[in-house]
Amino acid sequence: MNDHNITTLQKRISWGSIIAGVFAVIAVYLALMMLGAAVISPRTSDTASHIGTSFLVWTIIITLVSLGLGAFIAGRLAGSDGVIHGFLVWATSFVISAILSSVIIGGVIQTVGSVVGSTVSTTGNVIGGLASATGGGIDKTADIGKKIFGEMNINTNINTNNVDQNVRDVLEKTNIPTLQPNYLKKQLNDTKNDLTQTIKDIGMNPNQADTLISQLVEKLKKRGQAIAQPINREQIEQTIASNSELNNKEVHKAVDNYINLYNNTMDEVQQRINNLEDNLQHAKQSYITFKKEAKEKADQAAKVMSSMALWGFINLVIGAIVSALFGLWGTRTRRDTISQS
Repeated sequence: MNDHNITTLQKRISWGSIIAGVFAVIAVYLALMMLGAAVISPRTSDTASHIGTSFLVWTIIITLVSLGLGAFIAGRLAGSDGVIHGFLVWATSFVISAILSSVIIGGVIQTVGSVVGSTVSTTGNVIGGLASATGGGIDKTADIGKKIFGEMNINTNINTNNVDQNVRDVLEKTNIPTLQPNYLKKQLNDTKNDLTQTIKDIGMNPNQADTLISQLVEKLKKRGQAIAQPINREQIEQTIASNSELNNKEVHKAVDNYINLYNNTMDEVQQRINNLEDNLQHAKQSYITFKKEAKEKADQAAKVMSSMALWGFINLVIGAIVSALFGLWGTRTRRDTISQS
């Protein structure tokens, strides 16, 4: 008895009717989608956040209309079990669309693949676009950060050749770093090296940009304070007098010239470091502003993605219900409807 019932039920499921209904869904959906594209004219450059409400509503409407018509056709052709045939039209359309969406890439074909018993696949495409845009936004943030700070530079060229050769020779023999003729140039070179390393670190770890810039600025301040320390005139005079054949008058004159040259160069070096510090602070603020805007856009995209996913699910459920009801309606329009008892 049970075998007889199963056999009877299998015969009552008409896959030919279901396939015909699925083709009807695809054809009607594509036709109405083209109509909507002509009337609404969505721009291809629009992001998910700018998708018009009218276009979204139109997509939902044509999905339900195409499903309803396809389910009606399947139910009418089958002549029995309209609810089951309508539901199977929806389910088959959904499976086919999922397979096509995952295999086929391209404009029109992908549109065909998006024909489902709801806007689920359309939602999936939008979500994929949003995820890609969000991921691209992260990469872009890193690139922008590197570009902003990568434009920072400092001139390390200073003239130290005006130092008297006798004084230069004596100072170079000392082990005192601040008395070396190239001391200030070394400070500029160290500053440039610190800047270069910081920019590389920002490129590798853009999320740490604020911390890295703060650390660099702190280094610049300390270096500027060290440079601003006055030179010990007495120490220089004693060093030159004990290591050269200059008399006291020549020593005083050489030291005066050296200190004047050093102070002028020091002012220039400090100015360059201060300018770099100011530029870094401005760049840091620009980067903070950019990150804030990027985060707001990412949050907005995530919100749109969540909303689209919710609407996709709702339309999925409604599509199944509409398909079942229209399948039943299609069956009941036949005078020779087979009894479902």
